Amino acid sequence: GLTPSLADESLEVPNLRHPLPNVSTGGQPSLEDIGKLKSMGYSVVVNLRGEGEFDDFDEEKAVEGAGLKYINIPFQGMRGLTPENAKTLHDLIEGAGGKVLLHCTIGMRAGSLLGVEKYLFGNLTKKEALELATRAHMSNLEDYLLGALENITN
Repeated sequence: GLTPSLADESLEVPNLRHPLPNVSTGGQPSLEDIGKLKSMGYSVVVNLRGEGEFDDFDEEKAVEGAGLKYINIPFQGMRGLTPENAKTLHDLIEGAGGKVLLHCTIGMRAGSLLGVEKYLFGNLTKKEALELATRAHMSNLEDYLLGALENITN
């Protein structure tokens, strides 16, 4: 099944959450984590970090080497919470054929973009999108996401 398995708990991804059966969110996965993902049913890793944010290892090479699809949607801050980025994420999730790990540094952008995606394409209200994003680790970022949603709808 696509529900998070106990095996997921062996991942050391910071702030790992499973807000949807087929989408997990969190911070930066390690090389070791990336090596485990395929056996747990993941098929796609979406990295929201931009150039120069992370250079411990070549994530694209590691993810593809582990047999998964790697996508980078780089953005910093609220201005990345756009309908375009949400649509890119939506299409990826729809076509993933397995679970998606959506990550940034600590999970903040990941939870927020997932909220925008479900607001625009999942028929969630702003309140529901906010609840989903919070489940996905948005912690104290309500204003941040609401500001982005206001920008999208105005």
